[in-house]
Amino acid sequence: MSYGEFICMNIIIGFLIAIAVFFIQKYLFHVRNNYSLILYLLIVLLICLMGGVTENPDTIVYETIYNSDSFFSKDLGFGVLIYLFNLIGFTYEYFRLTISLICILLINTTVHKFCPKPIYFYVLYIFSTFFFDTVQLRNIFGFSIITYALPLLLNSNWKNYLKFVFLAIIAASMQKTNLVYLPILIIPFILKKNLLRNLFLVLSCGILAFGFNNITITYLSNLVSWLSMFFDGLSGFSADSMNYGWTIVWGIQICNFILIFLCKNLYKKHLLCIGKIEDKTFKLIELIYGINAYLFLFLPLYALDINFIRIIRNVMILNSIVYSIIIYVLMKNKTFKFVYGELKFEKYSFPSVLFIYYSCFFYYQYLYGGEYFYSMIISSFVNNWLI
Repeated sequence: MSYGEFICMNIIIGFLIAIAVFFIQKYLFHVRNNYSLILYLLIVLLICLMGGVTENPDTIVYETIYNSDSFFSKDLGFGVLIYLFNLIGFTYEYFRLTISLICILLINTTVHKFCPKPIYFYVLYIFSTFFFDTVQLRNIFGFSIITYALPLLLNSNWKNYLKFVFLAIIAASMQKTNLVYLPILIIPFILKKNLLRNLFLVLSCGILAFGFNNITITYLSNLVSWLSMFFDGLSGFSADSMNYGWTIVWGIQICNFILIFLCKNLYKKHLLCIGKIEDKTFKLIELIYGINAYLFLFLPLYALDINFIRIIRNVMILNSIVYSIIIYVLMKNKTFKFVYGELKFEKYSFPSVLFIYYSCFFYYQYLYGGEYFYSMIISSFVNNWLI
């Protein structure tokens, strides 16, 4: 065992011992319920599935990059990480496990700040984007940093904004796609000025027209080809390969926006019921609502290449945080009723709609065609050195 592997193993053992001590203290001496036990076991399972998988569509690529003698210059931050981990003697397996541990813990930090029942989030996460994240390691590592940094935008403090910019740049250095999330810095200002609705309507009409225009798609393809000369890795996005399959991706984005819009209004109703106007959680929900509106700017890209769907897929992590908050509010309030226009919502209405939507999304992502179900989900359990 190399020195790096020895250090990594001790960190993992220490982490597991800390969890064991927590369980012993809580359940041997203060036995109440099994909720926390299930939650932490679920978190450990996610870390093991992401960090221990040895065979999926991208593992060979990552292993080749990690064991290569040349510096990985495609994404500078990730290249530096590979260099440092190689320097201290980590093998690829321990490198991947460490990165996966950091990803889940960064996401978990924000989840625990805002979700009264974090287990709701993890269940939604598993049935939405988690298994894609086990494949796209650079992407999830970058977006986990964005997720961790997002609460910084809830306070009107220039120091927090600078911290967010710094962390967003680090995230983009892990995977360039994360650079598209840097402009969400201005969303709180747009929300304060009540410009979002009018801005959204204008942009939606314009983007909708562009999406059905072949000239626009050709222009975008040429633009991406030009950018690929400066950003290595974009060349694969420069061909129109979607035909009209992009309409499904548009449908996913529209559904996401409608659900988050409903969540915002449901939580606002909840605040009125308890005599409040807004709180930190509402600010987060409103910010994520603004982010989902911002994503409509990228609709033409989905007509260009299916791989751009990761822009939406990443934000579904944030959406799942909002959904878990709303589910908790609805489950806690036994007499909750909400009327919006002609629509009437009972306690189980929203969870039922969410269940149907996630079932359809899971089918489209993993079961349609069957390829990803085996190469991502089954492989995460079967080809895993930690399980």
